[in-house]
Amino acid sequence: MAASRHAHTLEPTVEALGGWVQAPAHTGKSIFARSIADTAGGRHGSPADPLDVPGLIPMGVFIQRFWRSDDELFAGRLLAEVERAFHLDPDRARSRLPRLDPDTSDPAARSDWLLSVIATARQMNPPPGDAPVLLVIDGLDELTPEERPLRVLDMIPKPERLPFWLHVVITSRRPEDTDCPAWIGTRLGARLSGDNINLLRVDAGDAGYRAVLRDYADRVLGRRLDDAVFAQILDRAEGLFLFVSFLVEQLAFGRLALDGLGALPKGEALFVNFLNNLRQDLGGRRLQSEAEEILLMLAAEERAHAWQVGEGLDMALAEEAKLPGMAERPPSTDRGADLLTDEIDWRGLPLDTLAQMLDRDRGTELDSVFLYAVYRLKATLGVDRGGSGAALYRLWLKDLAQLIATDPDLGRRLPRAHARAARFGLEARSGTARTLAHAVLAQDDDLLREVRDGNQLLEAAFAQGNHHQTQTSLHHTATRHWNTALTLLFARRSARTADLPNDDNHLAAAYMNRATAKGQAQGPAQALPDYDAAITLRETLRDALAAAGHPWPPAWQNNLANAYMNRAVAKRNAQGPAQALPDYDAAISLMETLRDTLAAAGHAWPPAWQNDLAAAYVNRANAKSEAQGPAQALPDYDAAITLRETLRDALAAAGHTWPPAWQNNLAAAYMNRAVAKLVSGENAGGQSDLTVAQRLSHDLVSRFGEECPKAWRALLVNTEKAIEITRQSPS
Repeated sequence: MAASRHAHTLEPTVEALGGWVQAPAHTGKSIFARSIADTAGGRHGSPADPLDVPGLIPMGVFIQRFWRSDDELFAGRLLAEVERAFHLDPDRARSRLPRLDPDTSDPAARSDWLLSVIATARQMNPPPGDAPVLLVIDGLDELTPEERPLRVLDMIPKPERLPFWLHVVITSRRPEDTDCPAWIGTRLGARLSGDNINLLRVDAGDAGYRAVLRDYADRVLGRRLDDAVFAQILDRAEGLFLFVSFLVEQLAFGRLALDGLGALPKGEALFVNFLNNLRQDLGGRRLQSEAEEILLMLAAEERAHAWQVGEGLDMALAEEAKLPGMAERPPSTDRGADLLTDEIDWRGLPLDTLAQMLDRDRGTELDSVFLYAVYRLKATLGVDRGGSGAALYRLWLKDLAQLIATDPDLGRRLPRAHARAARFGLEARSGTARTLAHAVLAQDDDLLREVRDGNQLLEAAFAQGNHHQTQTSLHHTATRHWNTALTLLFARRSARTADLPNDDNHLAAAYMNRATAKGQAQGPAQALPDYDAAITLRETLRDALAAAGHPWPPAWQNNLANAYMNRAVAKRNAQGPAQALPDYDAAISLMETLRDTLAAAGHAWPPAWQNDLAAAYVNRANAKSEAQGPAQALPDYDAAITLRETLRDALAAAGHTWPPAWQNNLAAAYMNRAVAKLVSGENAGGQSDLTVAQRLSHDLVSRFGEECPKAWRALLVNTEKAIEITRQSPS
């Protein structure tokens, strides 16, 4: 399958679909890779196909400098790309796609995992015919081997292992380049050797490469440049696409005259010269200042994003490792699930958000000087118009954010841009992880304490996590918000000098909620480590309070009981009912002890906690029925029914409403006990329980009509079917 020239990007010719593209830095490798992964056709109807391969399903993993050598982050990004390319529901995909075992010492198992993930996705949403799949892996040479072994390499299948429908394109610098890590030649070179690998080597001086640059310049400028002029561009750009594209864009937007090319510096100094001349190019002082504020804010946002997926994530995981019991906890099976943002790649800000952060939003319109400054900066800004949302603006020039940070004037003002963004986040109570990142990068201790130790961001993270957790398609997004809450609390822990019980309680609550979100998005097994952490934190907090002579708040006691119950449910689904029973026992013991303690002190036992105990009895009864037999479950069903009927009568006596959901729970308890009795041979008792369950369910369905929840209506249907079966069966 041959490649054809792409209409809007630099693209060296690739003779076969797949292979290793080697080229010096700044030659356009990443643009080539992204153009294939982002715009190639075949995504079940995508019209564009730069490779001219019918039905091609492309995906890309673009490694960033701040990834270091993280195989689990690579794995998380790959999973996200697979979901996107095959149009998979994230919750369904995370529960069915294979998970990476971070402890495996077998390199083949890692490449087997990658192949299995893509093959499983292909089965979940089969493409037409034998449509090929293309995986682009860009930037392998950005990884550094200092922190952990380069296990990412083990994930890359050897050419002979690829199925006929899967093709892989890898990009890196050339092994002999002085700025290329040595392991590219030794380890990657050894892995991708032989006749089965298509090797494309590009040199800045190659005639074919320069022809591509010439075509690019002519296409952007809309005319054929004089050979001498293009030679000047190549000379100033040192023959590299990054700088050629910069000069061509400046010419296209009228910010550079052809007769000014000879006076420009070469290579990276072009960007420094650009910053130095920015004020002169823009003219008026107000416009200069506005343009600088825009550049500073976009640079701050880019740096904050890098913090979220780099230093911030590292800090969170390092602090997590210090928690009680974490030394024995197995490492995460998907570090990508611990990220603080859904976007590993920085795409930019909507224009109205940028205006609001700079206080340029006038309510019905944006400030005119702000809009004109954006227009004048068009050769400097990148605009991402992908997807159905608003266009996103970012710095277009590679490493411009770093240049701004090191510029004597702009670098001095950059912390103020971070501070401004942090205060905007505090007021808006959105982008909680990004706000923390800005506070860290602002180099302002007072602001950092306000952001880190105040409750505004923490409350926002909990509110957003709870909101998304109630929506079936957004459990993975909820996980991100709980990651943010955990990171905020870890930052507090790293700075504090004394124990703060409320913070530790919040930390346990965040783990509990993230466990629930992970269980719904990825499956119960993925939730267990977070339930373990929540339980360990709550028990450690209980013991610390007791040692200090402080009371253990009843609500915290009930929270620990619920943590045991939730972990029991996850264990039952992931490991089996017998493994869940000890946690159910612990939950019930804690709840009953709490009930007795409250009674002895003359305090009321909250109705919701009574309902929790009844639920624990039902869940343990269900587990016992599966693990030990229905007869062993009957005492727990009895206890649950007694509790719920007592609660119903107490609420009625006090003039309070009996929640409809609790009525449905009682009906379900009767239904479950009826089944257990019938299977155990207690036919009369079973039929009696079915009658009660049918009456309770029928009342709910009649009252709510079309608004009755499907689960409640299904319980009535199942109960009536069971009654009919028992009537037809001999006694």
